[in-house]
Amino acid sequence: MIAREAHITPSLLQKYYPEKEAILEAFVEHAVGEIDIFTTAVHKTIATTSDARSMLRMIGLRYVDFVDRMRGFYLTWIMNPETIKPYNEALPDFITLNHRILAAALARRTVLDEGTAIARVLVFFSSLFAWVIYYSRVGASIPESAEQRVDRLVEMLTEDAGQTTAALIGS
Repeated sequence: MIAREAHITPSLLQKYYPEKEAILEAFVEHAVGEIDIFTTAVHKTIATTSDARSMLRMIGLRYVDFVDRMRGFYLTWIMNPETIKPYNEALPDFITLNHRILAAALARRTVLDEGTAIARVLVFFSSLFAWVIYYSRVGASIPESAEQRVDRLVEMLTEDAGQTTAALIGS
């Protein structure tokens, strides 16, 4: 299946990746590189954008594109957790660190305290992640564009500090 998707023969694939584990290792290595590129872009956006809404919009749109490009990796991780088990320890810490950095930036740019900011950041990313994975997986027609989805979430995320996480989750 991998050879067919890559438009090469199975024997050519086997020449470069003699064992399935080598394919998985290359797959994860590529994903980690992509995560690093995404993280660098997030940090650059945080450093160069003072407005909370603009910052979240830029990061949200980049995240939608990132998850869409990496959905094969994420679906493998979700549906076959044993295959990615050696990497399960490092990736969540790496991702959590990025959430904390973005939450701190959001708290500095709004009236939100850091606890509320981290909750909103987690809802923001989780909602976008689930949205991309769901629509790419089921092939349903998407009811809104990525820009509309991100803008709607950014609007809710940056509302006054009285906005509850439960209201955000309900979207």
